[in-house]
Amino acid sequence: MKATALLALLLLAGPAFAADPFPLPPATPFALHTGTGQPRTEADPAGQYQLLYFGYANCPDMCLTTLPHIADVVDALAAMGIAVTPVMITVDPGHDQGPGMDATLAAYHPAFVGLTGRPQDLQPVWKAYGIRAEALFSDPYGQPILAHTGHLFILDPHGKPLTLLPPVLPVEATARIIAGYVRGTG
Repeated sequence: MKATALLALLLLAGPAFAADPFPLPPATPFALHTGTGQPRTEADPAGQYQLLYFGYANCPDMCLTTLPHIADVVDALAAMGIAVTPVMITVDPGHDQGPGMDATLAAYHPAFVGLTGRPQDLQPVWKAYGIRAEALFSDPYGQPILAHTGHLFILDPHGKPLTLLPPVLPVEATARIIAGYVRGTG
């Protein structure tokens, strides 16, 4: 409990404290694509900050709570006049392909960008961000159930990681932290 309170305090303190206890990857170039094949790099084409999550579109566990949380954070930031692009990079490229991935993410928020690619294109990105995914078992329909890292990363418009956040902070706290980075007051 004390560790959770300390983590929340450090995160709410803003970038000055959050940057030190959490080592961040350097800006990691990547060339992935959406489910419909649109190419996408680490830079946001609209020049917006990005809220990056690694997960999979048909995840029955953590993603079912994290994806709506991300959507609510994006909406809270929009109410503050801040546009942020929500991005999910898949940890399950064997299943997150085609328009179905995009449609699943759009059901959470219309601005969601889902990125996938070949495993050899994704692995350097996963490694740079410290992402781990492991198939635990298959569900009754034969789909894998994966345990995976679940942090939220804030990226600047060029794709440079600024901080990471746990997906368990309240929406308002997450939005305040991101707003501090965007406004340069954090």
